[in-house]
Amino acid sequence: MPAEFEPVLAAASDLVQSHGAQGSLYLYGSVATGQARVPSSDVDLFTIGVGPDASSVIGQTLSRRFSSLCRAVDIGAAQTSDYLGDTDAAYGNRVFMRHYCVHLSGVAHHGSLPDYPADIRAARGLNGDIAIHAERWRHALDAGGDHAELAPFSALGGG
Repeated sequence: MPAEFEPVLAAASDLVQSHGAQGSLYLYGSVATGQARVPSSDVDLFTIGVGPDASSVIGQTLSRRFSSLCRAVDIGAAQTSDYLGDTDAAYGNRVFMRHYCVHLSGVAHHGSLPDYPADIRAARGLNGDIAIHAERWRHALDAGGDHAELAPFSALGGG
């Protein structure tokens, strides 16, 4: 991870922990892979066990505080239940956490997860909602929507 982003990650960890001992914080995207660039990259995070409203406020607070370092701090909110069960979505969430995310603070939910194979189930789990988005995009375009507004879409924010 680029050292320039360490203050953002430390502040994010502190704020997530201030919302309760149950909250976990994970990093993914360009900062996690070392490809991030100051000031054009965003910082992609997600919490487990912190509600969407609190995660949003934390992201907005950090985006303002670190606007000279990054484009934005985006924080998604997940719950433990998002990783449980035998559905493709839960499987995809586990694969994503295990192979694409860096644990920053809180309970390490990924610790007991196995290495997952690159298989069709992982692809369905990671991309399962693409058909839903494609249908929405198709309807928006058919209704005269601006294709330029649809092009930058990213379900996870990457950057």
